[in-house]
Amino acid sequence: MAHNTDNLKPLDKASKADAKAIRQKGQKAMIETKRKRKTFKEAYLAIADKPFKPIGTLASEIQDQYKGITVQEAISIAMTVKASNGDVQAATYLRDTIGEKPTDKMELSGEVNNPYKELTSKELKNLAKK
Repeated sequence: MAHNTDNLKPLDKASKADAKAIRQKGQKAMIETKRKRKTFKEAYLAIADKPFKPIGTLASEIQDQYKGITVQEAISIAMTVKASNGDVQAATYLRDTIGEKPTDKMELSGEVNNPYKELTSKELKNLAKK
């Protein structure tokens, strides 16, 4: 989308009062935008407990079998069906959702070469001789 910038004037060429008014309008618009914006988590949590209304074949089948369920429950059922049919991503989603995601841990063994370690008196004498 092309933007028309021909009518824009730099703030440093506007009067102080005009520049201040323009900045205040921009700040108000930014605050309003942030207020309206939700994270995916907030949006999901807002609809998760709402009554489920089917859209599509699998959703209709779920609605037929499970009357009066929530959106969150419908998603859980759909992901379970997909996982049981061999969908690896659905299985991974379910595993991670129930808290069984394997942790990515790296174990190190051996001695760390620390140049700032405390030296023994014998080591200090050897260094002084060099």
